[in-house]
Amino acid sequence: MTSSVKLFADEQIILFLRNLQTVNFFVQNLQTGEVEHDRSIHRTDKDNLIGLQLAQKGEIKKQTQWLVRHFQVEIPEDVRQSIQEEDKRICPDKLKQATFIEIGLAAKVKLDKGVLIPLKYRVPIYNYLPTEHNHDKFSYLVNSNFLIDPARKDLLQKRWNYFLFEQIGYLQFEWFREMHTDERFRFDFTDLIVRYASNTNDPFNASINRGVDKAIQEVAFVPVLPNEEKSQSDDAWLRRTTETIVDKTHLSDYEEERQTVRMAFEKPFEIADPAIKNIGRLISFGANAFDHHKLANVIRTTGHFRQPETNARLVNFLHDRIAALADHDCAEWNNELLHTPFLLTMDTSMLEPREVYLEGLTEQLPFTADLPILHPEVNRLTVKERKEVENWLIKLKAAYPKPLDIIRKTVFGFVQKDEITIENTIPVLRYVFSQRALLDESDYKVFAGLKIRTQKNSLLLPRHCHLADYYEPGLPLEQVLEEDIFVHEHYPEDENTVPDWNRFFVHLGVKQEMEILEYEGYHKAGDLRKKGFGDYIDYLLDEELPPINRNANHGIHHFVSVDFYKYLTNPTFARSFWQILLEQKWQNFRTAARKCQFYHSAGKVPAPTYFQYFVSRHPSFPATDGLCYPTEEIYSKSLEPIIKNLLPVSYFEMTLDQEEIFGLRSDLAAEDCLELLEKLTAEDSGSIDITHFESIYKYIASLRFSETEQLMFRKWAETHTLPSTDGGLRPIPQLYYLDIPQHARKSNTAYTIWLPSDATVALEVAGVFGISVIIETDLVLEEGHCSPDCALREFITSKLSWLAIIKAFRAQRAWQEVRQEMQEQIDSIKMLKSNELKLVYWSGDELVYEKKVWSWTIDETLYYVEPHEDNLTRVALIESLARILSMEDSLKEINIMFSLDNDQLQIWAENEGFEVPKVKKRSASILRSPPQGQFLKEAQNIRTTYILTIQHSVGKGKNTYFNI
Repeated sequence: MTSSVKLFADEQIILFLRNLQTVNFFVQNLQTGEVEHDRSIHRTDKDNLIGLQLAQKGEIKKQTQWLVRHFQVEIPEDVRQSIQEEDKRICPDKLKQATFIEIGLAAKVKLDKGVLIPLKYRVPIYNYLPTEHNHDKFSYLVNSNFLIDPARKDLLQKRWNYFLFEQIGYLQFEWFREMHTDERFRFDFTDLIVRYASNTNDPFNASINRGVDKAIQEVAFVPVLPNEEKSQSDDAWLRRTTETIVDKTHLSDYEEERQTVRMAFEKPFEIADPAIKNIGRLISFGANAFDHHKLANVIRTTGHFRQPETNARLVNFLHDRIAALADHDCAEWNNELLHTPFLLTMDTSMLEPREVYLEGLTEQLPFTADLPILHPEVNRLTVKERKEVENWLIKLKAAYPKPLDIIRKTVFGFVQKDEITIENTIPVLRYVFSQRALLDESDYKVFAGLKIRTQKNSLLLPRHCHLADYYEPGLPLEQVLEEDIFVHEHYPEDENTVPDWNRFFVHLGVKQEMEILEYEGYHKAGDLRKKGFGDYIDYLLDEELPPINRNANHGIHHFVSVDFYKYLTNPTFARSFWQILLEQKWQNFRTAARKCQFYHSAGKVPAPTYFQYFVSRHPSFPATDGLCYPTEEIYSKSLEPIIKNLLPVSYFEMTLDQEEIFGLRSDLAAEDCLELLEKLTAEDSGSIDITHFESIYKYIASLRFSETEQLMFRKWAETHTLPSTDGGLRPIPQLYYLDIPQHARKSNTAYTIWLPSDATVALEVAGVFGISVIIETDLVLEEGHCSPDCALREFITSKLSWLAIIKAFRAQRAWQEVRQEMQEQIDSIKMLKSNELKLVYWSGDELVYEKKVWSWTIDETLYYVEPHEDNLTRVALIESLARILSMEDSLKEINIMFSLDNDQLQIWAENEGFEVPKVKKRSASILRSPPQGQFLKEAQNIRTTYILTIQHSVGKGKNTYFNI
């Protein structure tokens, strides 16, 4: 009884029992014993729908409607054979004999709206009456002669049942196809489609899927939109899913745009009618999706939207469609459109939103701006009429023109298309200058290609230009270079902006000072040759690796040069250039130069930079003579006192490191010294710069020559001249050096060479040139009318005690002993007076040297010119006497003794601190001192080392001073 109540509690029990119209259910009242009417189920067929009504005790409890379709299916032979051996309780004989079987499908219909309602949860499978087998994910009821167990609880795992499930999967699409004729349900089928995951393990589900896969390829069940290009006989506009387009964009809502949607596909697909409920499900069954990606591609690849009307319709459509989407889908569409050229411009181009401006310029420009403006008609039909469309386009990066946009769209275009001319360069650059605060580094990189007008009306790239002096550059060059590289001075409209223009041009890449050019990385020799550096490569090959396989791979790592090096032949420019390099850029250059290396087949070696190579071989370095020379021909500034103007001397004081880096000559070689002497002796100036010769001689004396160099000097001396002491030039083979210091400078003879007073230097130079040296013993004394003179001996003897006092004091010896020795020396000397004395040196028949003297000693004889009281004779006698007595260091004291009497000497000696013994007075004649001026005049004619000045103060307690 309980099972019966449960069975009749559902009105669906008679759904597939077509011969029943009403079923009444009676129950017996256990208290009264009467049979009472409990419930009834009533079935009606109307408008192809089956209505079911459940009433209980006369009250309607439930009413449902069902759309039912019965299919007759032929049973394949193998399927029939599979049931022949089944038990009759499971498979009756009439079923075994059947060739066709009926399958019924029933979908629930919503009463008030007349639409199909997919069933949920687990749906019972009917074998005319419901079984207890519920199937998951079925959305409609299924009825057929399934093989079930006797208790009707479950389907049997049989080939027969698998066949029936496969037919269900297929027939559902036939059912959907037939729904097309019913206006109520033609678009309401998608939620009914049953399909399972492809990897299902359930054999019934897998059977359903096989039927589905077959139907997708065979059954045209999808209603599509009419196509004017095709006839109305095309099967009432039904297509298989694989032949249809699901328009997810809704562009096909516009009838005039349906062909545009179809154009997105290579095959002649038709658009599924957008009225289909949950149309997106068709995509998983093989339909082709037309989404925002496909739409974007159609916009890109066709010219359909290049007309203002169609483009305006597209813009409005896109806005409205996106506005209707959920946030996630809205963002996805917008991201796609950011990179889709869907906006029509005035020149009928299709551009991305960020490339389009919404209206024309609102300001007067000094040049024609080529901006992509939204087509005026599109603008009128969209932005002007709908503020929300304007906001949306701005969100997509469309914008109203700003100065920076003008620069990046128009001026960048001028640069990229090389459309900068003499006429427009100044107005264009003035506009860019006015907006320079808006520019970033990427903008300046583009402007590196913006040509600039020069003073001589050429157009050059910034990196090839230099600021004219008008812009006050760090390195003014306009007055020293003729090259047409200077920026025209008409760019500034106001002189007060010149400093700003200076900075602006420099930012563009214009040069205003020298730069060290470093090209990092490895540079192949072949590439450098193509750029004009072949001579540099050959130099390195010859210099570093002679010989070398020139076909081997080689090149430069870290190629280094310096701006403007080609202009260094201009001396004025060169001075400015080198001053900046040496004082301001030196560390930068030195650091860069250290990185330069020459790579070759044998390895790598440090190498001079190209700049070093260039200046060493081309006239590039300024000298003190106002010209430029290769650095290898320039001498260090430190050599200027020796070289003066005879050879190129560096204009700059340089460090040893700088001189070494650029190869300046910091020393004079033997050849250089000879060249200097040759130039000096070749000058036709009428006078000889004897101090210049002296500096050269001193330098020569400081050198140490090799045998080869010594031979070079001797060879040169055979044919050249040098200054003689008489101020003239004499062939070197005819010259002598007088190695007698007290007479050499005053010799004034054409045969004696003039050499520095430093005897060491003089002898060294004489030796270098092979000049004969005359020493004192080589001289011959010629006297006139000599006779003995006792007056001089007596005078010297009168002073001998005082001389002994000084010598004993200096030698720290006993006075008596020293005086005795001195007396013996004086006694042994012959003293002869003469009216004339001369020192001479003869070379064959030629008188090489002749010199008048007032006193001279030869062996043990003292000659002097009488009278000995004469001032000139007295000075010479003092020197001679000092040599005889070995008192050359006491000339001052001897002079004093010969000038004072004994009393005066007593006072002087005591004041000087000498220990004065008691000396027996002897009468003696005293040399009288002539007036001071006369004595000085005569003394200067004898020697210049000593000048006697007498200041005599008489009076008790006063000292007498004698300064010599």
